[in-house]
Amino acid sequence: MFVILLASVMGVSIFTPLLANAWNVVTGRGYEIPDESSLLTFEVTEMNHGSGEWWLHAEDSDYYYAYSETKGIRYHAFPKSKVQGSTGFQPNDPSTWNPEFTISPKANP
Repeated sequence: MFVILLASVMGVSIFTPLLANAWNVVTGRGYEIPDESSLLTFEVTEMNHGSGEWWLHAEDSDYYYAYSETKGIRYHAFPKSKVQGSTGFQPNDPSTWNPEFTISPKANP
């Protein structure tokens, strides 16, 4: 039984970002997992280059994500299902994302 448990934990830690995300949520300042994603599927593609511990760009199987520099907006999410019809779309440039399909949740006051 212990071997199965150990193999399961190793498999999750090797093949998913679960442990890294959990660690960053607990220890990182400003690190959050978007509501549309999960600890198990959220993958950071670019971290902040300064002293902050937040992601700038990320993705999962359904969305691309971008950190928001707009006060009151937590992040931006763009559905991957809408990419094909978006001319000039670039995953790491939210200015190329069609605002009609972009989700931009407001920060809690």
